[in-house]
Amino acid sequence: MGNKVLNILTLVVAIAVVVGAYMLFEKRTLLLDRGDILAKELKATAKTLDQGSGTKVNDLIGDLDHKKVDDVKKVKGFASKVSKLSAQAKSVIEQRNALATALTSVASKLSIEGVDAANLENIAQTPQENEKVLSNVDLVVERDGIINAGIGKAAETAGVEVDTDTLMSLDVDEVETGMQTFGEGITALVEKNSEFKQHIGEISQILEIDDADIDDLDSNIENITQFKEDFDDTKSQLETAKTDLEEKEAELADAKTNIENLKSRMAEQEKAVVQLKDILNKSIEAIREKEEALAQVETTSDEYYDYLKLVRGKVIKINDKWGFAVINVGSKNAAGQSGLNLSADKAIPEGEMMDIARNVNGSNEYVAQFKVTKVYDDFTVGNIIAKDDSYKPEVGDEVYFSNATIDAMKEREQKIVEAKRKEIIKKAEAEKDKALKKVEVLEKKMKGSEDENLEGLDDLDEL
Repeated sequence: MGNKVLNILTLVVAIAVVVGAYMLFEKRTLLLDRGDILAKELKATAKTLDQGSGTKVNDLIGDLDHKKVDDVKKVKGFASKVSKLSAQAKSVIEQRNALATALTSVASKLSIEGVDAANLENIAQTPQENEKVLSNVDLVVERDGIINAGIGKAAETAGVEVDTDTLMSLDVDEVETGMQTFGEGITALVEKNSEFKQHIGEISQILEIDDADIDDLDSNIENITQFKEDFDDTKSQLETAKTDLEEKEAELADAKTNIENLKSRMAEQEKAVVQLKDILNKSIEAIREKEEALAQVETTSDEYYDYLKLVRGKVIKINDKWGFAVINVGSKNAAGQSGLNLSADKAIPEGEMMDIARNVNGSNEYVAQFKVTKVYDDFTVGNIIAKDDSYKPEVGDEVYFSNATIDAMKEREQKIVEAKRKEIIKKAEAEKDKALKKVEVLEKKMKGSEDENLEGLDDLDEL
């Protein structure tokens, strides 16, 4: 009986051992499969990290021997090979962080704001940060090109030889030499111009030209020429009178009469000259006022339109009944993104159209238009303008000013500014024509015969 019980127990234990062995074998198989997947991914990772890196970690780790767990040397070799891959990954991270720091430093030196090394290190935000840096670098390059072209044009106008290619060189000494040459040329031109103005001023004082504008060369030359003609005419007449007086004592009475006539004519001419000076001075003043008005015609800067391209908002509420929506940007939080000192009506201009788009599979698809009707501090209300009922905006859709809308705003403003300028220029031309008519009347009267007097000059005021 005892042997029978023992045999039964032995059989039960044997069965338990067989079941346990089977279960362990199944677990081993799962672990080996998992090890195969892990080894495959580790090899693929090593190969990816080697691409373009100048390293051969994939060759160094070779066969991972991950299945030979009963061999202590193989297990230690597996750990050593995996550590090489870990070291490679650490080197890549250090390289990435160093590049992010360097790119942030470059952005800082180029005065590009909002670039953060932490964002560049963040894989999810790296493309957006890279695009931000590259787009701003393009603007810096474009700005430098405009400045360089302006310097070249100014140098050409001033007669200064400056190599604009040298000014764009990375050799600081060459740039400094070029700018020094440009500065010396401009300084010499300014000094020459100052001397010229001084001489014109002295001549104007000698000729007693009231309110002479030393910056208006044509006006001063005209005044000086007129004075020279009057002087020569008077001098000639005085010489003639003197000669007649010396040669014809018998005709002294007639000579005296002629002299009196000449004096009267000189007085009338002086009166005409005074009137001419007054006409010219008034004309200069009127044209100067028109020039000042023309200079005060304001235009919106390109910085403002660039700012509108950056304004982004999202739909936070929709009223289908009344056909309007609310977006999450207003006068304060939109203007704050620009760094510009904008008024509330400029931050988001009322009456303008914005596009509503929806992100579908990574790209924006047009949905409808949003016409701005009322702008508040932190949000904006506008009417929804859709093609048909199939285009309906939803909460979360993106709202922005399209390039077409911004171009239309520019064109509309240019037409308004051009109309104002044309009106001011037309008024200036009218003032000029009015002055020329007065001068023409004076010239006709001054060129009359000696027997004619200059009566009726006061009638010029009626013009």
